[in-house]
Amino acid sequence: MIRTTIAAKAAVDDPLRLAEIYRAGLGRHWNTLREGSRQLAALNLKASATRLQQAVKISEFPGEILGLFKHTGIVNRTARELIRASNEQGLERLKMRAVTIDPAGKSRTQLCALLCGDEVAGTSYRAYSNERPLALDQRYRDGLRSGLWSSTREAAQVLSVDHARLVKASKIAGLPEEVKLLFPGQALTFTVGWQLIQLIKLRGIEAIRQVAIAARSSIPILSQQELMNRFVGLEGNAVAVKVKRGTTGKLVLEFHCDADDPANETRVAMMAMWLREVKPSGR
Repeated sequence: MIRTTIAAKAAVDDPLRLAEIYRAGLGRHWNTLREGSRQLAALNLKASATRLQQAVKISEFPGEILGLFKHTGIVNRTARELIRASNEQGLERLKMRAVTIDPAGKSRTQLCALLCGDEVAGTSYRAYSNERPLALDQRYRDGLRSGLWSSTREAAQVLSVDHARLVKASKIAGLPEEVKLLFPGQALTFTVGWQLIQLIKLRGIEAIRQVAIAARSSIPILSQQELMNRFVGLEGNAVAVKVKRGTTGKLVLEFHCDADDPANETRVAMMAMWLREVKPSGR
């Protein structure tokens, strides 16, 4: 099936060679990526199904692109970057850019940077640490489908993003659609998203969803503070509710109001009643 185990081991970091090996056994020794991964593991070639998929995909890139790496070769990091750039910009754009690049004297990293259109040649990674949660989660899921990574930890390493931030982005992306529609564009930040997740834990997802549905039909459009008040269970803007993280990890609700407002006593009594009645949703 494969001439030597040594050749198979060398292929683990060479996606083009890995793709050749996979195709050589396809239909004879395996029929799927997962089967191929298991069979190759017996030869000490630890290539996951995701890595095999990545190898096959990069091997199908046009010759104009692959030819740039004739002398430097392509490693898995290069393959991930090229596939990512292809998904974002389109394969034709990369192909057109490839014919303008002179590979002489350039390293693999420099070639990848120039081909992907990075501003600084020699940097093959881009930082996504400032992306809003929905954009970051979408990037993670696109890469998952494309085979750029197989887990949040691997994606965090490739994107140079803190793993906890990527996980939080996924949780925020999982908020009900009715809630996310209230925060268009860049309005749904990590801070706002975290507060909404805590309020769902407090009031339950269905209660929050119903508030969101009602808020969409409100005229005039509610401000972000008014929305947060509604999610807590209050209407109007006489009181501003702040959701914070306590020092012991507990949820802290702060109610800010005008100290001279004579209605404060009534509000405090109503809040005390609400706190007695509300029950945290089951986890």
